[in-house]
Amino acid sequence: MNKIKNISKIKGVLVSAFKNSKLESCQSESGLRLEEFESFIDTYATKFMKTLSHNGKDYTLELYKAIHDQSIRLVTREEWSPIPFHKSNKEGVSSILVPILHHLRGVNYKDIRLILSVTRFYESIRSEPVLDLDPIVTVYNGTRDLDEFDTEFQAFLSESKVTRTLKSHLPVYRKSETLIGRIRSGPNGQAIITSHYDALAVIEDSKLHQNMTKFNTLLSQDFITQHMNWCGAEASDLNIGKVETGKISLASERAGKTRLFGIVDYWSQNSLQSLHDWLMKILKSLPCDTTFNQNKGFERILSKQVGWMVSYDISKFTDRVPLKLQTTMLSYYTSHDLAQCWEGIVGNRTFYSKKGRVKWKVGQPLGALSSWATCTLLHHHLIWLASYRFFGDHRPFKGYQMLGDDIVIWHRGVGKVYADLLNEIGVEINMSKSKLYNNFEEKKPIFEFAKRLGVNGNEISGIPFDLLEKSAQSIYTFTELINFLVETKLITEVSRDLALPDKLSPKGKLFLEVLLWERKLGRPSWLESRFGNACEELTLLNAIRIEVAKVRLEGLSELIGKLDELVYSSNLEDNLRQAGVAYSDMLIGYSSNFYHPIIYALNHVGMKMYDTLPLLESMTEYVESTEELELPELTKVEYLPLPYQNAYFERPGKRNPERLRKHSQLVLTAFNRLKSTRNGFLIF
Repeated sequence: MNKIKNISKIKGVLVSAFKNSKLESCQSESGLRLEEFESFIDTYATKFMKTLSHNGKDYTLELYKAIHDQSIRLVTREEWSPIPFHKSNKEGVSSILVPILHHLRGVNYKDIRLILSVTRFYESIRSEPVLDLDPIVTVYNGTRDLDEFDTEFQAFLSESKVTRTLKSHLPVYRKSETLIGRIRSGPNGQAIITSHYDALAVIEDSKLHQNMTKFNTLLSQDFITQHMNWCGAEASDLNIGKVETGKISLASERAGKTRLFGIVDYWSQNSLQSLHDWLMKILKSLPCDTTFNQNKGFERILSKQVGWMVSYDISKFTDRVPLKLQTTMLSYYTSHDLAQCWEGIVGNRTFYSKKGRVKWKVGQPLGALSSWATCTLLHHHLIWLASYRFFGDHRPFKGYQMLGDDIVIWHRGVGKVYADLLNEIGVEINMSKSKLYNNFEEKKPIFEFAKRLGVNGNEISGIPFDLLEKSAQSIYTFTELINFLVETKLITEVSRDLALPDKLSPKGKLFLEVLLWERKLGRPSWLESRFGNACEELTLLNAIRIEVAKVRLEGLSELIGKLDELVYSSNLEDNLRQAGVAYSDMLIGYSSNFYHPIIYALNHVGMKMYDTLPLLESMTEYVESTEELELPELTKVEYLPLPYQNAYFERPGKRNPERLRKHSQLVLTAFNRLKSTRNGFLIF
């Protein structure tokens, strides 16, 4: 039973969000009042948990998703229907929404977003993952012959000014020069420590081995094949048993959803890495792509005042968009041979599942490097083809925004041709979940993009439940909540004291204020009273960051010691045995011309650690700096690789939760060191 834990703390987080949203404006009599909001939270949470307790997950999920959908439609003025067998008023509005109905129908979009944060409580429900193979094994069902469509697509690629321009401005391709140490999961266990199992599996699959060998030769990265062949040969005497090149993995997600991944072997991922990076650079160059800046893409759509707009909900895009078309596109931008080898590595392979071995009949699995990027790039080409069909010429079309399979189009003609085009190739649009706006008089479009909602130039998205839940559990995540509220403009002013959850202890409140201040997400009142000018505040901020650099130096030195112990003692063998991994002295030794990926990773991370030391040491030299110091990004080598961990040297992005937590811990450690010094914090 997925009862909402820490509901009182979640309520506290919501209340603090409410208070912060009101900081820069006077409370309107018609606006949402605090006591009104608190009452709605209490009532909604109580009824939600009671329904869950009495009726179970499935019923509760269906009911409260319907209530959430109705609340959105009340805001957007879309058509809606009463919820069957559910208590409603005479108009058909759910009784649970009646007390705040006038706010949902109002124009205070900040209040609306707070209310819609509460109606997202259904996202707390997780169900057992369900393996649905139908989208994978169903044969091509497009209304048009695929070969015929592919012929048209090839002609479009060669004739289009848009594709020719893109081809002439492709980013520089950089081949892989090192093995990857950050892959988490493999078909035979944790990816890097079972990579010799994976090598054996690939060699046993002669067609996959042939495609991978040729692919790496074409990309001048034969060292990957050589390491794989050596690992496979060494593993052949270990009596490992049955090994797999791929498996299907399921993940339980919020709101009872199941996400399916096709996990491929370690060597396929290494082979595909350089192509993946190159494709991502191409996506970054496309003005209508949102992969690298979702907020910018959402804001672009929000700024459009048009009379027609559609956000299509596409079902199982990667499973159903034909692999053949992706190969054709890659062939145009690379070469026929490379594209054919890529198709063999990504799509023409089998995956182990609980229901037996399966192969994607039409599309390809989400999970292999380059798969998502290739699907996304093809998606751009499909909308360009739709534009060509409608206009009859190859003009650049920019009346859309895209994120993977997510698309918003604001040209009626192209939008309709695009929908017909998807139908031709058997990709289904779920119109019941899509949003279509058609009012050329008002020009107040409604859309959904990247799990965010917009109406009439205003965002109405609620706060995601998982962000609320995590913010209630940790002050480290609360800083991310504030950052989200600022980015999505629920808070428009942060250079002041922010309202923090009432449940926080005085110490917790102080720590959170420090974290928010250091990230420039708030400015606590004690700064005003204790530091008379900006120069003193800058000195304090730099002192914190210099101390953080010192703490990181100490931590990195400790990690280097642990790494040396791991490499030069029997710890590695002990950890491999604990993980149940068969190995030989040759595999994890240093006497060969080739190394097992775990040895490669340990040596590589050791070198990177020593490269990182000077960056941190240089920070400690700027004691008298009159400019704001910027800390070097937390590097991947500040996460020690150990066989029993999920990753070896994970490459943390700016939003990686582990990186953010680590940064916050460092800031608080530095703060605690400085607070008792003469030149430190004067608030004690």
